[in-house]
Amino acid sequence: MKLENHIEKFKKKINDTDDRSVYYKPTKRLIYKIKKKLKRNPKNIELINLCGILALETNDIELSCNMFIRAVHIEANVKTLNNLAYFYLHVYDDSEKAVVFLRKAIDMNPKSEFPYAQLGEAYIDLQQYDKAEYYLKKAAEFNPTLEILNNLGLTVYMQGRVQDSLSHFERALKHRHNTETLLSYGTILAKIGERERAENIAKDLSRILEGFLETGQHIIYAEIGFLEIAELYYEIKNYEMASEYFSKAQKYGVGHYYNMYQYSLIQCQNNIKAEGLCGEFRINKLMELEDIKECRFYSEEEIKYFENKYSREIEVLLEVYEKIKKGYCPEEEFIPRRLSHCYLFGCLRHDN
Repeated sequence: MKLENHIEKFKKKINDTDDRSVYYKPTKRLIYKIKKKLKRNPKNIELINLCGILALETNDIELSCNMFIRAVHIEANVKTLNNLAYFYLHVYDDSEKAVVFLRKAIDMNPKSEFPYAQLGEAYIDLQQYDKAEYYLKKAAEFNPTLEILNNLGLTVYMQGRVQDSLSHFERALKHRHNTETLLSYGTILAKIGERERAENIAKDLSRILEGFLETGQHIIYAEIGFLEIAELYYEIKNYEMASEYFSKAQKYGVGHYYNMYQYSLIQCQNNIKAEGLCGEFRINKLMELEDIKECRFYSEEEIKYFENKYSREIEVLLEVYEKIKKGYCPEEEFIPRRLSHCYLFGCLRHDN
């Protein structure tokens, strides 16, 4: 069978299921066949690129990296530079290196949103939000996807233009529903005083999460959890619901924002529970420290570091709690989530 027929057969298989384990072995077999073909035609960029993408599917990071670099060395064009940048951005978390390749790709005046959207993401990671906004706007001119519009809202928000960011998140949600974008939209509504609309979103998110858990899946696989909903209710100033969801977050072990939880409890006249959280926090930190001490992989210097770190965290919690009792309201440091997409040219699974 010709390689082209194997590729078509593989495309059909991956389109029939989202379960990656089902096509792990077919992916390995296809990589093997591509490698054989490349021995006869070592400069076939399309096959080199496809081999790099398939290697990512099987978590063969070294092979993937070598293939993407090889493609760029043969011909540095928009596609090869974009895909190598994708690898550095999403596999190695090296945003600075990704920027280098993406800037080269954009100098070639690409007619696709891929390099622009990726460069926007890279600049978000580097906290250069003005540059991120510029390139995401360019990406949106080609294709205003949920991810691009969400990230555009993020960049505007992080530059302090809270009201302006709202329209980008709203456009993103009109394009496609996403709970993380909905959370950002609801939080910003609360920040600008639209509490009733924000509360409706909090209720929607609660129903979505509860429905997800009813399917038997663990909360770790959910896009948002109880903590995020608690923070949204906290921003709305519905402290009764905030307390309820902070409590659920602790139950599921997904996060502890003790001071905001304490403030919420005090607003609900539950001072005893708020006081008790101080002791609970201290016990949890001491238990974490014991686990570190019992782990043979930590050096004495590292253990000392954690002793000082946890000791300081306990002190800070107690200091802030004393301020809370006098009326201080801890602020939530909200940062919208960056969304991403497959921006690999030639990806069979996403038909790029």
